Amino acid sequence: MNRKFHLLSLMAIIVVAILLRANGLEDKALGVDEKNTYTKSVDDALNLQHSHPPVYFWILGLFLKINNSYLTIRIVHVILGVFSVIVTYLLAKQFFKTRVALLTAFMLAILPIHVMYSQQPRQSILLMILVPLSLYFIKRYIDTGDLRFISYTVITHCITFVMYYFVPVYALPQYLYLCYVERGERLRKITYRFAWFGALVILLLPLIYVQFTNAVGEGILPPISVQTILYLFYKFAIMVNLHVVLPEFPILLIIPVVTVILMIVAFYKLWRDHKETFVFFMFNFWGPFVVVLVLGLHTVFWEHRYLVFNVPLYAMLLAYGTYSKRKVWMYIMLAILSIAWTFILVYYYTINPIPEWNNLIGL
Repeated sequence: MNRKFHLLSLMAIIVVAILLRANGLEDKALGVDEKNTYTKSVDDALNLQHSHPPVYFWILGLFLKINNSYLTIRIVHVILGVFSVIVTYLLAKQFFKTRVALLTAFMLAILPIHVMYSQQPRQSILLMILVPLSLYFIKRYIDTGDLRFISYTVITHCITFVMYYFVPVYALPQYLYLCYVERGERLRKITYRFAWFGALVILLLPLIYVQFTNAVGEGILPPISVQTILYLFYKFAIMVNLHVVLPEFPILLIIPVVTVILMIVAFYKLWRDHKETFVFFMFNFWGPFVVVLVLGLHTVFWEHRYLVFNVPLYAMLLAYGTYSKRKVWMYIMLAILSIAWTFILVYYYTINPIPEWNNLIGL
């Protein structure tokens, strides 16, 4: 692909990402989570007994000292959302052709779950930067053999962990992937570096235990069920709550089916043509789900909001499943998803000035 055209295409996608995330930012009604985030961010003496780590709120508090308003923290998250699109594009370029990387960036730019979390003051959009960034460093290590990239991965995990305690759910599959591809002295050096992250987890275990106990007390950890697992991919695809879609927009139910088909196509193509990349995605996309099943944890992980760190990889799989030398397939799939996601975003912008909007699109 022509380098100039590639650069212009990426810039156009970034502009689309900015416009979609900035749209209606001032009109959006306050939700409970947004109010809680604001309250914790302006409270310098944050109560560490809460079920969320404090560092994220302390960072937001620094921005609020510049301009104390809800709009300030919304703008911060819009910027983070755009950075997430760029980082995911860079990760996709490590694996696929430039066309697929651009398609990944475009899909993430218009994907409703990503747009909505870019307007929602919560750790989620930050995870959609830091997790693909950690995977980018791992891929760079695989390509170069430079152990500094493993150090960068571990540093990223440590930074993320003080803002989000579920980091081990995806850090463990990353380490197991490295165990799969490396042996001997290099694996020992990798293990030594990951041990620093393990030490941080152990150091913070008393605080994690208190906050996990509070989370159980708040009733946010119900048992796992088949419905919650299936609902996760439904939410990734269209976000609008099922009780709204069934009576009002039943045609949207085709979109989760289409996205699952595209994921299957993507994994088949990876297995057929790029087995090393197939292994990478098996460990790092499906790995966190397996960790949860093995540990027997609760639906706090199966709820879409706690697994949004996988959305960038999800977009990469959709893009790779969509991309084809058979232009008809690619254009049809892209048209279906673009039309559906545009409709969902218009619906979101229409209802989000209403205080009850979050009952219709549960974030």
